[in-house]
Amino acid sequence: MVGLGSLAALGGGCAGGSEKVLPGPMTNGQAGSSAMQPNPNSGGSAADPGAEPCPSYTPDRCGDGASSSCVSLQTDAEHCGACDHVCPAQAACSAGVCSEAPEELVTAPGCGEPRLTLHGDRLFWNEPQTGRVRSISVSGGAVSELAAEQLAPGQVGVDDANAYWFTNGDGHSGSSALLRVSLSGVSEPVLIKQAPGVEPINGLAVANGKLLYGLGHDVHGIALDALDGADDVVGVAVARNDTREPIGIPNALTVHGDRVYWIVTDVGSVECDDLLPGDAGLERVAHGGEMWPYDVGFAGDYTYYAAFDSLFAAQIGQPATAVASTSDAALRSFAVADSVAYFSDELGRLFRHGVDIPAGEPTPP
Repeated sequence: MVGLGSLAALGGGCAGGSEKVLPGPMTNGQAGSSAMQPNPNSGGSAADPGAEPCPSYTPDRCGDGASSSCVSLQTDAEHCGACDHVCPAQAACSAGVCSEAPEELVTAPGCGEPRLTLHGDRLFWNEPQTGRVRSISVSGGAVSELAAEQLAPGQVGVDDANAYWFTNGDGHSGSSALLRVSLSGVSEPVLIKQAPGVEPINGLAVANGKLLYGLGHDVHGIALDALDGADDVVGVAVARNDTREPIGIPNALTVHGDRVYWIVTDVGSVECDDLLPGDAGLERVAHGGEMWPYDVGFAGDYTYYAAFDSLFAAQIGQPATAVASTSDAALRSFAVADSVAYFSDELGRLFRHGVDIPAGEPTPP
């Protein structure tokens, strides 16, 4: 996902060193900023007073006795505002109120979790199973095919001249690669770089004159004006464990300002680094706690992230709010612009949905 905005909702920029927890969904008017902590006020239900306290992420109880479960009446589409109040199919539950259902733009049959990129008035995505790289207008309509017969294409990056993507390959040395195709007309994909071994490339973004991609535990950067030149490591996906050894694979790359951000899906964290060679600026921005985000990005005064079946928006000091949902499948990738969210799910569906966020204090610069 590529977007603009502020990282303050995740607890600050890359400097500072202290790890933050992704703000959890709105919970009875309280910010769920510590998703792993139990809510001492939830307790058990009247029918089951001995039940374990609910976490702050899902502080409310619905059901009786052994069948009761912890939910959030503010964000759970199955219990929106009240137990067993079910939102319409595909609608999100935001602040205890059901939203409108999103509009489906297109379904990519068997595509396997497409990653979205928004550039201008077009959405671009990859189809790992069909081997295609495609695009569509944000208003819908005909689908354009940029490339076909790719070996499991991954995340797409776009600038004014080209679309870029990587192939996961087939497990053979060099089968994972970076490619590009011109947007000016029909052309064949051009090979930029092959992975040096069997380890596949993961994650890709294009911004600030650089092509950024994940390989192993590292995030690399290549200058777009010299794609055959230096290939520098600009970040290392280091989990904050006792050994401080690299762990996790950087996915869902996005660029904001002069930094690149990524999701470490193995450990549920969001990390970032500057765009200069070396990893001295690396900091963990946030940990997902129970959220386990699939994607992260920025627009306006908000930080957005995808977790489970919903797209959440948050500002610093404010609870995260679900602004869109797929309801019946995990929401994997998104892009936000001009109060409209575009997102994809694990079934290969691409949606469009207006973003109506509760008013709050602007995020400090």
